[in-house]
Amino acid sequence: MSDPSRIDVHLADPAPATGEDAADWLAILAPAERERYDRFKVEGARQEYLAGRVLVRRTLSRHAPIEPKDWRFEANAYGRPAIAAEQAGLAPGLVFNLSHTRGLVALAVGYACDLGVDVEWPDRTSRPADLCGRYFAESEARHVRSAEGAELTERFFAFWTLKEAYIKARGMGLALPLDGFAYDLSGPAPAIRFSARCPDDPARWRFLRRRIGTSHRLALAVSSAEPVLGVRFWRAAPFAADMPERGEGEATLVAAPAREVR
Repeated sequence: MSDPSRIDVHLADPAPATGEDAADWLAILAPAERERYDRFKVEGARQEYLAGRVLVRRTLSRHAPIEPKDWRFEANAYGRPAIAAEQAGLAPGLVFNLSHTRGLVALAVGYACDLGVDVEWPDRTSRPADLCGRYFAESEARHVRSAEGAELTERFFAFWTLKEAYIKARGMGLALPLDGFAYDLSGPAPAIRFSARCPDDPARWRFLRRRIGTSHRLALAVSSAEPVLGVRFWRAAPFAADMPERGEGEATLVAAPAREVR
């Protein structure tokens, strides 16, 4: 049943598929998805892609009377996928966003909101201080470079995941300038400001950061008319037919007046 005051984040380990299980998982994919799966040359990336597609299809089928293999998706002008118009009436207001990295797939599902999620594996880069100068606002890059070692890496991925989550929620990807908006991490929740190059209303956005185990970082960006949003995290087995899950914790996002971000 639709609940616009709730966001569910499903987390899955993209473990390799073998034997009959692999055939069952691949049978869920649309022809274009299967073609893309077959084009992957790196096995890890191939498995992340498969885990993501199966997680999306089986999770959405818990919200609408559509079989996993029957879901249809269409991309906007910037390439962001959404439920196809012909099926939207069976799942009014249902939105989702998917992210995956080495060892983790994350799917955020909500209703009547703009929603973006990003997950990252911090060990994937050894040059965060250099990269922040290319992709971050000046205040963010300065904050990252004022730290050293593990703390520098932690700050870098805090900004990186938040920025990715926001541009995914907007559905415009890198058409938005990454240095056109900036976060402040000094308060209890991340705050955002926008420059004239990326006009938006800070008051309509809420953000959440979370560690997933010891190896991954996650950020969530939500724009919703609901004054209070409950966020529930679940550990999913995306390839199991009955989608068994266990709770991974909860959080609350409360609408609040935007504060100045320097």
